[in-house]
Amino acid sequence: MARLRSIRRRFAVDEKTLLGSYSSSFPILDEVTGIVLGEYRKGFDLTQLISHRFQMEEAVEAIEIASHPQAAR
Repeated sequence: MARLRSIRRRFAVDEKTLLGSYSSSFPILDEVTGIVLGEYRKGFDLTQLISHRFQMEEAVEAIEIASHPQAAR
């Protein structure tokens, strides 16, 4: 909890820019893109890939969860 207060304090006092990142293997990028788009074209609902949704007021919790990714179950 102390860590969350520290994060909250830093966001409240300092101006921060959140930058997302993407990690993948470029050699398989075209293959993965083809699979995802192919399934989308067949009717697969890509929103099923969204694991969390947060309001802006929940930014601290969102950052904490994103800092410790886990595999889907």
